[in-house]
Amino acid sequence: KLLQAAKDAMQMIGVEEYPGGGVVVEKNRLIFKENDLLFYSLRNGKVKIEVFDLAGRKRSEKIYSVREGWNKFTLWGLNPGIYFVTASQGGEKLKVKIFFSP
Repeated sequence: KLLQAAKDAMQMIGVEEYPGGGVVVEKNRLIFKENDLLFYSLRNGKVKIEVFDLAGRKRSEKIYSVREGWNKFTLWGLNPGIYFVTASQGGEKLKVKIFFSP
């Protein structure tokens, strides 16, 4: 029941399914699915991924090289719970609230 409640909550906050082939994306996107972050980048470059707990404490920060298109990052080393994830690239910051359950 708890897992279903978390999935329902994620749908309410706008977590989306990973787009299939043929989808045109015109802006950077950040999606959480099955403990993976999916980040759509409009260009090659770097992205900073930060993870915060509910108290606002930074739990993780890492800079990744990304290519234009979809990039996948697996989250690990976190306790089960709700977190806020930000992805920053070129002055743009995307945020998503996630329920992490390894």
